[in-house]
Amino acid sequence: MTTDDNLMNEKQAPTSIQRRQAFAARRGARPQVRVEDAGSWEDAIDELLAAYLPELNAAIPDLIVSSDLDPWKKVLSDDYTLGSINLGICTAKVKASYSITDMTGLATLLIDTAVVETIDVTDPDNITGTLSMTAELTDKLKAKVGGKVKASCGVISESVGINGSVKATSVTGKATADFTASVGATICLNSCKVTKFSLSYKDIKVEIDGLGIFNQFLGPLVDLINELFGDAIKGGIAGALKPVLNDLLKSELPYCYEL
Repeated sequence: MTTDDNLMNEKQAPTSIQRRQAFAARRGARPQVRVEDAGSWEDAIDELLAAYLPELNAAIPDLIVSSDLDPWKKVLSDDYTLGSINLGICTAKVKASYSITDMTGLATLLIDTAVVETIDVTDPDNITGTLSMTAELTDKLKAKVGGKVKASCGVISESVGINGSVKATSVTGKATADFTASVGATICLNSCKVTKFSLSYKDIKVEIDGLGIFNQFLGPLVDLINELFGDAIKGGIAGALKPVLNDLLKSELPYCYEL
């Protein structure tokens, strides 16, 4: 008998589907969902996720608005020293007391994709793993820039109001989430929790009216707002959206789907 014949006669190791069926049989349950028809466990859950996303996306705008994130009235305010200026009898520090307010656009958040990244199917009643998600804002992210630029020394004091706007275009997001699922008469997504969420912009545009006597500091002020919107505020937005999404997922799940 050849080596090939020996290999053909050897008992093959059970597949993941066979192991699932054996597990269900030991528990006295009849496995009714044929996951093998979907090609794999990942494909089956990806199919469920694709069916669920429209329902999830439909609920996002109202929840973001009710969470006071669109408009987001008070985003950030602080003081920042832009430099110094000669006021005639003395040199004074120029301080910008700025505010970024009334941000809009977050309610246009749309989750484009959610797919399985890792999975453990040892127990069909408690499938666990992680998801990779992508998202976008279908509108620009816009906010108002206000406050004052001021300088004073002795009896001399000068101030000019800040009046402007900032907007970010092509805002996209990436997220990672932990999930649990189960298989019975249907396949169910039982829980999903976003653990990481980040945003990126294609472009940030800051527009501020002239600052009068402080016009030489217009460039540094624009640079400051640009940097804040691209770093601290971007991180703050992601941090604010993550619990909102998790609250929504917690309220909507489990979601079951028949393949």
